[in-house]
Amino acid sequence: MKFNNNFITLPHTIKTWHNIGFALPIKLITMFTIKNLFTLSIISLFGVLGNAQTEMYHTDRVLSDSAASVRKTHKSIKINKSVWLIENLNTSTYRNGDSIPEAKTEREWKKCKEEQRGCWCYYQNDPENGYKFGKLYNWYAVNDPRGLAPKGWHIPTEAEWEGLINHLGGKMEAGSKLKSDNDWPANCNASNASGFFGLPAGFRTSEGVFMSVNDYALWWTSSNYKDNMAWYVYLYCGLDFAVKNFYNKGDGFSVRCVKD
Repeated sequence: MKFNNNFITLPHTIKTWHNIGFALPIKLITMFTIKNLFTLSIISLFGVLGNAQTEMYHTDRVLSDSAASVRKTHKSIKINKSVWLIENLNTSTYRNGDSIPEAKTEREWKKCKEEQRGCWCYYQNDPENGYKFGKLYNWYAVNDPRGLAPKGWHIPTEAEWEGLINHLGGKMEAGSKLKSDNDWPANCNASNASGFFGLPAGFRTSEGVFMSVNDYALWWTSSNYKDNMAWYVYLYCGLDFAVKNFYNKGDGFSVRCVKD
């Protein structure tokens, strides 16, 4: 294992596993009224530990697909000075209403990469996974000028992710605090001390192969690295680390949003 000022390089080669990310089950997100703007302390509700400042907010846009296209309340948490969604994004439209193509087959997924076009999928193309984990997006969807995040929110930059990790004790210990305490295997040291509810959603390689659900959580940042590479953050079951790295923009990772 190697360390430098930017990220940790693990002995697992990234070419063999790629990336992952999480979401909070949609069923937990419909507890509160739709249009009432409010702030609610949830320290006692979720048993959030540590020094994270925790408040609950909601967005005013549907983040998940619904047969009735109803608006739903989506919870978020204030950690330090930023407000983060505590679920993975699950939208199939850009902010302006344009549809984002769903890519089911390996060929469809690879074509999105070749054309540098935004696409999404469910893990294993199973909509049931969307209710728990949200959708997986390639980075071209993240970077599309039409906007992937709902109004009033944005996809966090590399620097914003780094600020979150530093606030939670740094990259050596933040991973445990970001992992949901009820959704990882028992040996993953998941405390959810931050209230972030990071789920092991798995990922999709740029070649269209699904991998590592229940072992990894990966989220895209909005920050470009170079050429066909962009920055992302991942958590791994076997480590307490929260790791920042870069990889192929054609991979499918989860996405979180932070309030403008």
